[in-house]
Amino acid sequence: MAHIQRIYSIVQYISTFNISEPAEPTIADQYFICNRQWGVAICRQCERGVRPREIVRHLTNIKGKHRISKRVAEQVLDIIRQTDEWNSIEDETRSLPAAVDRPIPALPIYQDGLQCQFCRQIYRSRESLRVHWSKEHRFSAYGHGGKPRPSEIAAGKQKQEEGAKSVVCQQVFPRGLGSHYIHVRYPGAACQPEAPPPQATQVAEAVDQLREVFTRKIQLEAEIRPGDIDEANPWLDRTGWAAYLRGRKSKELRICIESPKEDAEGDEGTARVIWDAMLGVARKSQSITQRTGHLLRIEAARTDIEKIPSKPLQAYMKADEELERHVDPWRRILMFFARTQVRHDWNSPVYRFSKRQRKAWDAL
Repeated sequence: MAHIQRIYSIVQYISTFNISEPAEPTIADQYFICNRQWGVAICRQCERGVRPREIVRHLTNIKGKHRISKRVAEQVLDIIRQTDEWNSIEDETRSLPAAVDRPIPALPIYQDGLQCQFCRQIYRSRESLRVHWSKEHRFSAYGHGGKPRPSEIAAGKQKQEEGAKSVVCQQVFPRGLGSHYIHVRYPGAACQPEAPPPQATQVAEAVDQLREVFTRKIQLEAEIRPGDIDEANPWLDRTGWAAYLRGRKSKELRICIESPKEDAEGDEGTARVIWDAMLGVARKSQSITQRTGHLLRIEAARTDIEKIPSKPLQAYMKADEELERHVDPWRRILMFFARTQVRHDWNSPVYRFSKRQRKAWDAL
């Protein structure tokens, strides 16, 4: 199993190499390196990941290392958002790994990592690790808070050594989501990032890059339908729902997802059964969570195969009213399907199930 995981990680690493003919360097390449594997733009000078929505602020910050004009910074952002070479970079950070085999290029490598042996999280100071132990695991090397007695020091140091492991680590983002330290298993295989392209005349370069961006925009015009560009909700813009909802009446859509009457019959009676069943599923889920052991709930909370969650899955919702409030969006989604999968006399959005979805819906 370990050999298979090793091969898989090597294949992932190789997949990040760009073996195609290199593209013409852009002004964005002067400041950032594109890491396609994790969808991250890494600042060459600051050696840290920068999210697209933070790029303009990062480049124009008067206390930072770049301090370029806002106009040039916005040109860099336009290139990252709209050119093919940078299309893997996203605002929503992908799930960054807890460990990698080889160092991530362009990021600093820290030799002073301390990995908690209870949950595999990494810190770079004994004090931070001690606070983590106390807060997350209720663990103290001395068995109590406060200053240890002389007779406890030797045993406490032994427990500290057993509870932490020295590792080499890296960090992509300095704060927020994705700011955890990443264990580097084989730090000797560090690879140097490519040197930035030679500096060009800034005005000529900006004109060329803007011409490329606007040419790309014109090419995309045929694919964009009215409502997409001026859509107020970025999520609707990203999913393209505006095109599917165009021409539909909002009142009919709202009625479609409303709760069926308790005494409904026929198709509406079926919808009512589905509505009630969804709450029953949530209640059963909460009940099982309350009765399940600690280890099983730890596995249920796992989102990364290599990272052990620090906290188990909890049954957070106590009252039925709170449970209903959390289940309500899922109920409404099911109502949309229940009412559009039967004969209806209104202009509903066009969609179709996959074979697997159709089989599941028919079984329901």
